[in-house]
Amino acid sequence: MLWIQIKKRRQAEIKTRKSEERYTLAVRGSTDGLWDWKTLSGEVFYSDRFKELIGYSPDEFPGTFDSFRDHLHPEDLDATLKAIEQHHQERVPYDVEYRLRTKRGEYKWFRARGQAIWDEHGKVLRMAGSIQDINERKQMGKKSQSLRDELNHMSRVLSMGEIAASLAHEINQPLTAIRSYAQAAQRLLARDTPDLHEVDKILTGIVTGNRRAEAVIQRIRMLMKNEQSERSLIDVKTFIKEVASLLRKNIEEHNISLRLELDANLPQVFGDRVQLQQVVLNLILNGLEAINAGGDGLRELVVRASKDAVDVVTISVQDSGIGIHEENKDRIFDAFFSTKSQGMGMGLSISRSIIEEHGGRLWVTQNPVQGATFSFTVPIHKEDLI
Repeated sequence: MLWIQIKKRRQAEIKTRKSEERYTLAVRGSTDGLWDWKTLSGEVFYSDRFKELIGYSPDEFPGTFDSFRDHLHPEDLDATLKAIEQHHQERVPYDVEYRLRTKRGEYKWFRARGQAIWDEHGKVLRMAGSIQDINERKQMGKKSQSLRDELNHMSRVLSMGEIAASLAHEINQPLTAIRSYAQAAQRLLARDTPDLHEVDKILTGIVTGNRRAEAVIQRIRMLMKNEQSERSLIDVKTFIKEVASLLRKNIEEHNISLRLELDANLPQVFGDRVQLQQVVLNLILNGLEAINAGGDGLRELVVRASKDAVDVVTISVQDSGIGIHEENKDRIFDAFFSTKSQGMGMGLSISRSIIEEHGGRLWVTQNPVQGATFSFTVPIHKEDLI
């Protein structure tokens, strides 16, 4: 009987030793850093690889939770602690990305995953997991975004070149009005008894004209600037009308009518105003070219905006042009594909990328009678869904 107990104990010891050996090999062979946190005492085991990833030797990084917290990037601290709390309290999976300060004082990106162990009363006893170095991926993503921003900017600059005459007209109109008002004021003031009330009305007109010119220049500057993508709440009707006003003269010179059909109570969307205006600009210019290539007949562009679904606003540009050939429907959004002899084939490709980055989609349909309609969706701001 005693011999059987000794045998069982030895078998258990062998099993435990093998398990420990496997664990040790896994820790040493892993490219990830491992951690094991005893939540009650605050003591944390950090593997040598964990310490190596942030530039420390095995005996340099204290085994406490405070060591980890003190090395978190200030911008990531609250979100990381909240993720830990949600895992402990609500058992939400712990899978976060954050930056840790290295021994050299630089910050590196890591992905952390972990799992807690609770007692029968729901109290957390310990939590263990790993960190994975994702710094290179993050840096590549940053570079890719920078290249996309540059490409978007180049596309806007090229578009501005296409509508230069229309822009000049938009600016020239208020400047002409200002000159006329100023000349009228000069004549009034040259009288022996100038009518100051009339002069005041003229000065008001000059100020109004100046503001109109200033607003046009500001819209052009926004489209021409080369800055990082910046998202905010956007009034859909306003940003569409701004683009339409910049293009209206250019469209009228081609004997094309532009009609806006915008729902009265459109909710706000959250996105990059300049980029979304760039998409509308590209689609209108695309429609203009399609109509010019289509010969005689109806020459009309219609821009619509409506809340067709629960969580998105749909914006469409309908033209009466030559339409889309069936063999080109699957390729029209490809980079460098163009049906125009001098086209770069980037406008629609860039537009689709912008919309997909905003969580929407861009597509084209053939109109029943004539032309094509390009439509895209933009998610509604969450508060407007309530």
